[in-house]
Formats: sequence, C-alpha cells, structure tokens
Amino acid sequence: ELVYKLLGQEIQPARWNKCKEIYNLKNVKGEIVTFPGIGHEHPKIVKEEIIGFFTKYLPSDQSKAGE
Repeated sequence: ELVYKLLGQEIQPARWNKCKEIYNLKNVKGEIVTFPGIGHEHPKIVKEEIIGFFTKYLPSDQSKAGE
C-alpha cells in the first residue's frame, strides 16, 4: 500500500519516472534501468549492468571501501 501511495500503482512508466524524480531531487548516485522483455529474473545482461554500476562508483582500491 505504501509503495502504491508514494509511487503509484502503474509501474511503467509512472513509477519509474517518480523514482527517477526522487533520485534526482536527493542527488542519489543511482540508475534506474529497464530491460525490455525482462521481468524479475536476473539474466547475464542484468548482472553485467549491476557489476558495471558498482565498478563505476566503488573506489578502485578496495582497502578504502570501509573508510
């Protein structure tokens, strides 16, 4: 109920657009990506996108990750 109240019931495109709006408003370093034809499963292309995101934003020296 809370998700519907805050973000709407329609997932595409209304909820995604609202999430993007909130991310931008709060300066969140996040990305919302839609993969056509893919639901909640996690095929290789999705996993590669996630790895690419973390590679982009995590420090290259992992010893600094806990600082």
